Amino acid sequence: MQPEFHFKKPSALVLVTLVLSLATIASASRERTLYNFQCSTGMCEPHGILIFDSSGNLYGTTGGTVFELSPDHAAATGWTLSVLHWFTLKEGQGIFAGVTLDTTGNLYGTAVAGGAYDVGTVFELSPDSSGWTEDTLYNFCSQGGYCADGEDPFPGVVVDRKGVLYGLTRDGGYNGVGGVAFDLIPSSGGWQEHVIQTFGRKPGGGGDPYFAPVFGAAGHLYGTTWGGGDPVCDCGVVFELSPQAGGWRERVLYTFKGKYHEGNPYGGLAVDAAGDLYGTTTYGGPHSQGTVFRLTPGSNGRWKETALCDFPNIQNGGYPLGTLAIDKRGALYGIAGGAGGAVELAD
Repeated sequence: MQPEFHFKKPSALVLVTLVLSLATIASASRERTLYNFQCSTGMCEPHGILIFDSSGNLYGTTGGTVFELSPDHAAATGWTLSVLHWFTLKEGQGIFAGVTLDTTGNLYGTAVAGGAYDVGTVFELSPDSSGWTEDTLYNFCSQGGYCADGEDPFPGVVVDRKGVLYGLTRDGGYNGVGGVAFDLIPSSGGWQEHVIQTFGRKPGGGGDPYFAPVFGAAGHLYGTTWGGGDPVCDCGVVFELSPQAGGWRERVLYTFKGKYHEGNPYGGLAVDAAGDLYGTTTYGGPHSQGTVFRLTPGSNGRWKETALCDFPNIQNGGYPLGTLAIDKRGALYGIAGGAGGAVELAD
């Protein structure tokens, strides 16, 4: 059965409301503004993902803050916004990927600029009796030169059950371009950064990732890169990082081919219960407006790519951005950047 494509065009709302609509479209096709950001207050241009904690609070970022939206029945919208931290240039600026939450309630994220070398940081926000305390865990380009340890950590980070952080950078690495994959491991002497993959080093490899990796089976990491892959197209790849004795092994699972195929994935990947990977490409497809794709692992170790839909015109979406979400039915939800709408894809 071919998947059905449904486009829900919203009114002109802020990003927070649009992202929230992705989780509510299936049950109620309506939208509600939870908070209007105002640049006059220094709170505008929210970026990246939103996450829930166990109490139903939402956490997100603007360019220079981390904020919390808490359910509040007394408020006009039913939600109250609190700024958890205003970042200084030393702590980092340009917090575009959102934050991630560990099992003890700490928040982690990245800034693309600022810090000791003005090429970005990884930070932690920890709750305490007086509010939230910021701690800069790592300043990129600490090794100098071409920033072999990475720079511009736009994609953000994810955290595993042991509290280890994993992330990607868009720049730095081999000759200062292509970016790296890294981990940050907590220790008694502070946090230790290790480059686990350098992009742009080998022919056919990816480069310039834009979104954080996702965990799969057996602790494997999966992600996308905007560029690299096919040397003519430079349309990106889907990659896997597998933990090995003494390090990590990188494998390209799929190489995007260009105009009449998918090309240039801006968002990351979603993983379903069967281990299939889902993503979007901003360009490519029969109408050059982007696609939704699935990668399925085969018994021979190879992955099969299936185009689930292409966007026919800008009025019905087009140029999808961000990472898809999967509900319990297996329906996919995402943002179509061309028309500013939310998209549902269901079997």
